[in-house]
Amino acid sequence: MIRSPHNLVVNTVACLMLVVAAGCGTDTDGSPVASDVSGDAIDDVSDDTTGSEEVAADDASDDTRLSVDTTEPPAFLTPPASPSDALFASDRVIDVAITVAAEDWDTLRQQTRTLVDVIGPGCLDGPVDSPFTWFSAEVSVDGQIRSNVGLRKKGFIGSLSTTRPSLKIKFDEYVDDAELLGLDRLTLNNGRQDPSRMNTCLAYDIYRAAGMPAPRCNFAHVTVNGQSLGLYANVETVKKRFLRRHFPEPLGPLWEGQLSDFTDGWLATFDRKIGSEGAEDVLFRLQSALEASDADLLGALEAVIDVDHFLSFWAAEVLIAHWDGYNGNRNNFYVYHDTSRDKLVFMPWGADATFEDRGGPASPNSVVANSALAYRLYSHPVGRALYLEALQALMAGVWDEDALIAKVDQWDVLTAGVRLPGTFDAAAESLQRIREFISAQRPTIDSELAGLPVEWPATPGERPCFDDEGSIEGTVTTTWATIFEENLFLTGDAELTFDPTDPNNPPLRWGAKAGVLPEEPTNGRIQFAAQLTAGGFLFFDMTIPLASIVTGTTVMLDSGESGGGVVFYVSPQQDGRLFGVVTDGTVTFEQAGTNAGDPIVMSIESPVYGAWE
Repeated sequence: MIRSPHNLVVNTVACLMLVVAAGCGTDTDGSPVASDVSGDAIDDVSDDTTGSEEVAADDASDDTRLSVDTTEPPAFLTPPASPSDALFASDRVIDVAITVAAEDWDTLRQQTRTLVDVIGPGCLDGPVDSPFTWFSAEVSVDGQIRSNVGLRKKGFIGSLSTTRPSLKIKFDEYVDDAELLGLDRLTLNNGRQDPSRMNTCLAYDIYRAAGMPAPRCNFAHVTVNGQSLGLYANVETVKKRFLRRHFPEPLGPLWEGQLSDFTDGWLATFDRKIGSEGAEDVLFRLQSALEASDADLLGALEAVIDVDHFLSFWAAEVLIAHWDGYNGNRNNFYVYHDTSRDKLVFMPWGADATFEDRGGPASPNSVVANSALAYRLYSHPVGRALYLEALQALMAGVWDEDALIAKVDQWDVLTAGVRLPGTFDAAAESLQRIREFISAQRPTIDSELAGLPVEWPATPGERPCFDDEGSIEGTVTTTWATIFEENLFLTGDAELTFDPTDPNNPPLRWGAKAGVLPEEPTNGRIQFAAQLTAGGFLFFDMTIPLASIVTGTTVMLDSGESGGGVVFYVSPQQDGRLFGVVTDGTVTFEQAGTNAGDPIVMSIESPVYGAWE
């Protein structure tokens, strides 16, 4: 099995496909997106208990060292009015027209990283190197032209696209002191996991309403060399100019967290964006504070972080269901050392996968505590009480359902004219999902509060790592347009050698199915599974571009848009765990077609990266 913390969801792997499943969630460019695993996939429950509810109540009443008042903003600077405010006005769509050499654009959009690049043999022993390089371009923003600016692709994994890449524009990359309305950079996010393209701006609006330093955000219509790329989120870049709007001088160091946490094995992954070598001492101080006893924990944390602010930040992540943020996936956040107070401050980032109910018996809507900091506080009776107080304060002071839905409706009308053809149905469905989530979140949380666990059931686990290599080799046989059949053992077969196979639990039989899902019309899905002799299943879920599913075609697998797959183990109790990633190999279609009933005969020979037990 893959070594990973509970609920670690890496955006670009496919969702778990049970025998009776018809399909899974995908992003709007057709690449698969992982779904949460359930039940017994949760890591072992911690033995470090904190006592009964009665003790928790007594402790909460006796401890007065911390207080939370999220109805008043924390003591950050009030951002002054700026000419750049016009670029982030929420009632308009800015026009960004990019002109770049065709060969540079082709190189830029093909630059990528894969899941194996991120959690492969290096095992997150440091920040993940960026594969993206700068290119010279001309950029017009609402008719204001800047020449010889820097243009590059951006994204970690889930937002990567070769057709609609997320982009960074740096006005002073080649020309000293070049800027636009006081900005030296623009960040344009493609919202690949969000067909509505609304989640990011709506999330940051809520963070700011809660008094937190969060990026300004609105919408942009992006064209490259005259071709429309459709609707993007125009997000304020978190760099020195952002920090100066919110914090007093002199500025302290800033880190981006991407699969990062304040524990052994995770701390090295923080990517320092601002600050000199040695600044990480404050991160180690927080790690030490988390190791304090229950009696000393709150005082130790107060010495290094803005605790009240973190509680509100945590509650806001939960309220908007930011599962891919710090407290859920230990991803997509910034942490800044406010040297004027000698405190670490958390700030949001990458908030596109939000406003969707991902709750369940093992994952309530009202709390998620997978990060080391949230887990430690939730396991402490006073910390848990203060978190719930912060959550309820945000619900009372920020979560205005009518106003939020009205904003969504306004933005829907505002942005309709710049959406790409073929995206309207997915956008409408996504917008309705946002409205329903907003309406349901308060009663859902209220119904859960009385029954929340005293302890978060999963201790923060080891960092994810695909540090070993297995292999899959053989032939898969099925029929096109069987993807919605309930039992894939009736729709196909396979002759495959999978290493490692547990010698005590070998495959009893194989099955397969194939087809296309409505939400990803440009990709084909070929799924095959082994029923294991001693119980359970191994599931392989392959995504191949539809245009490549042709007799005689060989596809090079790269875990990206060229094709790739994932392997899940499903226990006899139907609980799933990510097992590995199929990449760096080849698939050859000996027979293939994409009309209903066409035979599919696919040979595969590929490494499978994972950590096997």
